[in-house]
Amino acid sequence: SGADLVEFSLGSDDGLHEGHKLSVYRPAAGERAAKFLGEIKIVYVTPDKAVGSVVLPSKNGIITKGDHVTSKL
Repeated sequence: SGADLVEFSLGSDDGLHEGHKLSVYRPAAGERAAKFLGEIKIVYVTPDKAVGSVVLPSKNGIITKGDHVTSKL
């Protein structure tokens, strides 16, 4: 289906499991406000890593290395 996948360094040791939905954001820096970048659904989990499929992309930007994930924004 060509879904965009995102890998990040949290996993089951952090309480994540397949099916969890997380928000992706770019943290604030200097005068720049934090930016919401989309929502992902976890499709694969190991103890220290997870992969999520982008289920809700945002027009605020493209998810890149260094962006953050959270269960609440």
